[in-house]
Amino acid sequence: CLDPYEEIPRRVEIVLSRHWAPLLTDPFLAQFLPALEILGKIKTKQPSGAWARSIGTVFHAACRKHPREMLAGAWCMTRKEFLTRLTPASAMPEDILKSSNPIRARHYWAEALHELQDRGFILPEGEPRDCRTASFSVKGWQDTWFEQPVLIHPGPALRPYLEQLAKNLPISKPHQLNAPVRKKRQPRNKDA
Repeated sequence: CLDPYEEIPRRVEIVLSRHWAPLLTDPFLAQFLPALEILGKIKTKQPSGAWARSIGTVFHAACRKHPREMLAGAWCMTRKEFLTRLTPASAMPEDILKSSNPIRARHYWAEALHELQDRGFILPEGEPRDCRTASFSVKGWQDTWFEQPVLIHPGPALRPYLEQLAKNLPISKPHQLNAPVRKKRQPRNKDA
């Protein structure tokens, strides 16, 4: 506890206790680190960087939950899901879309995807390529754009990690097509 009348220290050193060492060197923790190291290096001072980190974190969580679907390119989410599950640190998407210059939202989205693509987090196919050429000339395009499903493919930095996750998942049992139908139970007669 610091005495309020003493001088405030100018430098503080924080040292992890010995209890953290097993956690930080645990191989099970490594499954979270490849993507998080990439996302942690993205600067969030500009809105596009903040959006890139939010999009990347939500995309990484979806990849961990559905690695087979992500590798097959069969998993879509809306822009709203990408930007509202973990809101960016700056330039809130809903506020920008309701502002007098909503076109900035499309610009931040495209720049965020470009940032993730440059780092090998996502591939240029799908939404990263289409977002720069899409045109919305209809008045009130904001809701349509925000609710539109987009397809983003994992890049070379994530692919080996997802392949390992998909390989470790249990194989799902096929459903029996001609399974016997269970008969409904008759209610008991209370008088008997």
